[in-house]
Amino acid sequence: MTSALGLPLVAGLLIVFWKLAGADYASARLLIANPVVAVLMVMVIVNFAVHMRLGAQVVIEDYVHRPVLKPLLLMINTGTAYSAAIVAALAVIRIAAFG
Repeated sequence: MTSALGLPLVAGLLIVFWKLAGADYASARLLIANPVVAVLMVMVIVNFAVHMRLGAQVVIEDYVHRPVLKPLLLMINTGTAYSAAIVAALAVIRIAAFG
C-alpha cells in the first residue's frame, strides 16, 4: 500500500522540487508554507516513514534469529521511523504555520 501511494506522492514531490530548483531560501520557505505543498510534504514524510519501517521490519524478521535481539530491534526500528517522521513533519508544519 505504501508503495502504491508513494508513486503519486513522488510525482507531486518532483513538481515541488522542480519549482524549488534555483530558488533562494526565502522562496523555498514561501513555497513550503503553501498549505497544499505543506500537506503534500507531510503525506510524503508519513508514507515513506511507514514504508521504511515495514521494509526494515521484514529484514529484521527474516535475518535476525536471536530471541532477545529481534524484539529489541523491531522496537528500535519503529521508534526510529516514527521519530524521524515526527521531526520532519513538525519542521514542515512550523514553516507552514510561521513562514
